[in-house]
Amino acid sequence: MITSPRKQTEPGRTPRTLSEIMATYERIVIIKALQHNNFSRTETAVSLGVSRTFLWRRMKLLNMDFSALPKFVTGRPKLNHG
Repeated sequence: MITSPRKQTEPGRTPRTLSEIMATYERIVIIKALQHNNFSRTETAVSLGVSRTFLWRRMKLLNMDFSALPKFVTGRPKLNHG
């Protein structure tokens, strides 16, 4: 079972332990994958080869909060015929 790092790396501080280094790298990989996939967690999970649930759990474990990001609306845009 993968556990979270014991101590979160403070902003501006260089990670010192292996778990801090791995958590920092994992955050970077997830953020880059989310950006590449237009912040679609489903597409991001597929591109990383993991399930959506696994991705969500890792993001939660790493204290990654993306609730403030804009929600992308899927489907066709509605045309204004007025």
